Amino acid sequence: MTDQRNFSGSVVAFCSFVVAVCAVLVAVKVMSPVQVETPAPPRVLDQTALEKQVAGAVSQWKSNPNALVLCPLSVVVEKGTEFTCTVHDDEGPRQASVTIEDDQGKISVERN
Repeated sequence: MTDQRNFSGSVVAFCSFVVAVCAVLVAVKVMSPVQVETPAPPRVLDQTALEKQVAGAVSQWKSNPNALVLCPLSVVVEKGTEFTCTVHDDEGPRQASVTIEDDQGKISVERN
């Protein structure tokens, strides 16, 4: 009978130890700060500066400093990206092809 009590006591003590260890592990997990990395938002070309650059390039094709240039919004700065801007001048609306040349936002402009 004494052996059964000692065995039962040992089992209860072991189970208590396991529960205590699990409680400590859960507490450590809950209390540790979770680090979530948020990706940086993509860099986009400044709309006003982009349209001024394209207008400058267009004025070299034909002396027309009053051309209105409309480019797409939020163009992501990524080398090789191509898009089209619309140029409104004395000749009417026409298209200009724009290519981003490097990751700093340098562009090249060509007539369509």
